[in-house]
Amino acid sequence: MGIYGQAIIKTAAAHKQTVLALGRDEDKLDQQKQAGLIKDYFVIAANSYEQHQQAYKAWLNTHQITVFIHCAGVGSKGSSLQKESSPAITQSIDANVNYFFSLTQALMQSHSASQCNKVIAISSRRGSVGMAADSTVSNAGCSYAYRIAKAALNMTLCCLAEEFADTGPAFYAIHPGKLISKMGVGSADVEPLVSAQRLFKQVINTDLAFGFYTLQDSNIANLAW
Repeated sequence: MGIYGQAIIKTAAAHKQTVLALGRDEDKLDQQKQAGLIKDYFVIAANSYEQHQQAYKAWLNTHQITVFIHCAGVGSKGSSLQKESSPAITQSIDANVNYFFSLTQALMQSHSASQCNKVIAISSRRGSVGMAADSTVSNAGCSYAYRIAKAALNMTLCCLAEEFADTGPAFYAIHPGKLISKMGVGSADVEPLVSAQRLFKQVINTDLAFGFYTLQDSNIANLAW
């Protein structure tokens, strides 16, 4: 569980929300449960979601989920054509896109489908095709794998938003801001907990139109797809 996922859980607990967590690290999930931050969790083994699909659906049917947040970010060190690799891109797409797609698909097939009103995918400004095409914006140092995967995640959100426009839930792509972390960029200036608080205040607890948004500043803003 990454630093931003932990910040979201802490913020949810502060808002008196019941948290159901999904993740790969059972020890970390169990620590969160023992600390009283989450009610229950489901462990997804790396690269084997299909093996757990039926168990996950059964788990979903024992709970009511009103807001689903997918927070995963896997990239690589391949910041150029010669440094990047196809396996790294595949791994990044699996974590950022395929898991989100499969988990959302199962959610919409479960009893929670009628209860869930918002699906949020934590994306990145690096997934903006408009930004990538802007010659004045530098993407130096950011891997091909990460940028490609986040762009694909954004397209997935667009597909879902179109399909469920009349029935819900609402779908959002959210850039948390330049987070201060071990993986953060040199110009990072947003504390994960501050971003998580903005997520609850400006996305989860408000009526917001479908879109690609950034929590970089105190006021939420649109990003180019």
